[in-house]
This record gives sequence, structure tokens and C-alpha cells, in this order.
Amino acid sequence: MSDRLAVRIDPIKLANSGDRLTGWVPITQMPRLCDLLTNSEGRVEATIQFGQIDQGTRFITGEAEAVVSVVCQRCLEEMTFNLRAEFSLGLVETESEAQTLPEEFEPKLIGDEMLEIAEMLEDELILAMPIISMHDEADCRCEALKYCAPADIKPETIADSNTRRPMAGLKALLDKKTGDDN
Repeated sequence: MSDRLAVRIDPIKLANSGDRLTGWVPITQMPRLCDLLTNSEGRVEATIQFGQIDQGTRFITGEAEAVVSVVCQRCLEEMTFNLRAEFSLGLVETESEAQTLPEEFEPKLIGDEMLEIAEMLEDELILAMPIISMHDEADCRCEALKYCAPADIKPETIADSNTRRPMAGLKALLDKKTGDDN
């Protein structure tokens, strides 16, 4: 993929003609995604197919991929990973049209407007971001990974008979009060 994708497109026109776009968008054009990353270097490579199915439903399908840098939430070091999103969007002009879309499509409300490709790809990539970014345990330099409980300790052996039970006195008072009521 070597061509930079257009900033704005007419999705209805492209869907009617069944066009396919292949190219890239700089990550710097995706400010919400940049807020989740440690740097905004690189670009998003995308393949986008436009089309129309028998019932007249216009759609956009495709995939977007980028190598991004985030903070590992285990060791707090920077890490890179391949962020990849696949999408199937049904183009709708009203919210009521969204209710009639086939199940395989997520609604994309477009109205009479041009569609900004970077914004659409940014939405899909944000949805594909992991909730918690972490290195694989083998690659993570977190000190806490070195500490673990010995395998032979069972939870029931941790509590011994010398354990202080602060509510035991309260239980005795409640039992005494219940006995007085009878």
C-alpha cells in the first residue's frame, strides 16, 4: 500500500460503483487515538471496500492496521503491538434506517455529508484497542512477576487458631441478648 487515502469521500457514490480504496492515513490525523498512545508516529494502512447488497443497503467493509506504542499496565514500560480492526458498516441516513440493517452491519450514520476516512478508521481502531495493554509475561520486566506464593500453601492453612476475631465478642453479646428475649 503506497497511496495516501483521501481526506473526505462520498460514500454513497463509492458504494453505488462498488469501489475499493487501499492506502494509508497518518496516525497524527487521529487525535483521539493519539491520546491513547505514547507517540503518534507511523501510519494506519487500510483496505476499504464499498458496495451495495440486493435490498439496496449500501455498505463499507474493510480492515485497518497500525503498529502503535502504548504503556504496558503491568511494568509501565513502553510497548509496541499490531493494532488491527475489521469492520462492516451499513450506511444509513436516519436512525430509523439503522433498525432495518442486516445483522452483519453496524450502522454508520452519514446523512448527506461527505465521510472523513481518518475519523471512520480512528473509531474502529479505538474499539479494537485492548482494555489493558500488557507485554507477554515472558517479555515483561515487572518485578512483581518474580513474587508468588509457594505452591504448597493452601488458603485454609493460612488462618490458624491464634487469629484474632474482633467480631467474636459482638456475636457473644448478640447470642446473650437473643437468649434473654426467650
